[in-house]
Amino acid sequence: MAREPLICRRIHFFELHDQVWYPAYFRQKLQDDLLLSWIFRLPYIKERSNAHLLAEILLRMIPANIGGYTFVDFCAGAGGPTPVLEQILNREIAVRTIEDGEDKEPAQVQFLLTDLYPHIHAWQAAARRSDNLGFIKEPVNALAAPRKLLMEKAKGKKIFRMFNLCFHHFDDPAAKQILRDAIEHADGFGISSSIFELTQRTRTSLIACVVIGLVLLLITPFYFWDSPGHLFFTYVIPIIPLTVVFDGVVSSLRTRSPEEILDMLQSEGLTDGWKFQGAVERNGAVGNIVWFVGIKDDKAQVEKEKAELTNHS
Repeated sequence: MAREPLICRRIHFFELHDQVWYPAYFRQKLQDDLLLSWIFRLPYIKERSNAHLLAEILLRMIPANIGGYTFVDFCAGAGGPTPVLEQILNREIAVRTIEDGEDKEPAQVQFLLTDLYPHIHAWQAAARRSDNLGFIKEPVNALAAPRKLLMEKAKGKKIFRMFNLCFHHFDDPAAKQILRDAIEHADGFGISSSIFELTQRTRTSLIACVVIGLVLLLITPFYFWDSPGHLFFTYVIPIIPLTVVFDGVVSSLRTRSPEEILDMLQSEGLTDGWKFQGAVERNGAVGNIVWFVGIKDDKAQVEKEKAELTNHS
């Protein structure tokens, strides 16, 4: 299927919940709503959640040794797809181990939640449901990732950096800094929505943002019935759905295509020793995931190190 054309050049307008003056209370409620965009399913229209599609993409990209990575979710918000992703990947690894007839415990994929604005309450609830899910309670800036702390948390495994529904928040200089830091200090990364985004600069994406605001009016009581504040600021003073729609439209105009991300890497000379792949994948009757994944090419790295040794001898 042909990809829908982009309607304009990237526009780095501001999102409300990015602003320092935006109340933390509303930011957390917005993060709770954004979590639904990852886990929501609808019969006949969206049979699998975006988190399930994300898991399928990662299993395609890292089929053999995915258990050897610790996945660090930057800008995790209320958890995003990560808690669901952890369950799907570890269940799939267990099934594959049995099918292969291997008489050993499958390697468990570990996940780590981080954010500049930690959503501790939501993360604690998610971590209680799985031994493979942890978090860093201190604020973590994706532009200056605490390498030593991440390595300690990874416990000897390779680090795979994930940027789910957040890479569009950064302007070009900041985005290049994040890419450089990932290339120099990680073993894999994904942007947007591992990078993974749920928005695009297309007419369909802009329309979808408005539709999502309307859908929230229908489903909020089923997910947040025990939160009077969430209900009040959805129906009486609709700050939450209006922010979702406004920021969704801005996110669409900010989102980079896979080709644009690759261009950024090439312009910075950051492609040697890495394999990159990206695409736009439809999920159900409506909705797409824009994804871009980079994996360090260990063979290329070995050859590079051999060449450097030869040059110095």
